[in-house]
Amino acid sequence: MERWGSAELLDVVLVRPDVKVEVVADTSVDPSGRWRHPVPMHRVRTDLTPADVEQVRES
Repeated sequence: MERWGSAELLDVVLVRPDVKVEVVADTSVDPSGRWRHPVPMHRVRTDLTPADVEQVRES
């Protein structure tokens, strides 16, 4: 079975949500809920605070 993604271990970098951005994502996700295609940044949203941003899905 073909799998999406990388088989190698990846580094994790934790960040604070100081900068909010819009992304352009399609609805194609794999069975674990991850996007199957790159999710490019659309624009920086300096008008929003972390409290304004709704988290749609938690991993």
